[in-house]
Amino acid sequence: MNATVIVLLVEMAVVLCAIVALLVFFRWKSRRAKATELEKLLDDFSSKEADRKASLITFFNEKQGLAVEQASESTDYLLEAEKQFLQGFLKQQMERTSLESFYEGLSGLLDQYLYFIPEKVTESESSSVTESDGE
Repeated sequence: MNATVIVLLVEMAVVLCAIVALLVFFRWKSRRAKATELEKLLDDFSSKEADRKASLITFFNEKQGLAVEQASESTDYLLEAEKQFLQGFLKQQMERTSLESFYEGLSGLLDQYLYFIPEKVTESESSSVTESDGE
């Protein structure tokens, strides 16, 4: 009787170890897939950064009436805010920190982002600037 109980305990231990091993494997696989997705997101952001910068400069120059230097400066600040957001997002996802602290950081970044969006130059402002340049 002792032998059958020992065999039964060993079999249960083997089954439990197999279940734990499967759970660990699937969790590792899930984390690896998530890390791959985050790496792809980072690569996409890096590859599209120059296009995004050019389109923002064009927008600020043509639609907002800013000079190219001002548009470029504002674009640099906005892209930096986007990078900081992405870094915070990646950190939150990798470390699995609370969303509450992430939200606080996001609010600060949004304030920074909105601060650096230049106001549209009106016709009277642009004509007064050109008149003062001519004097």
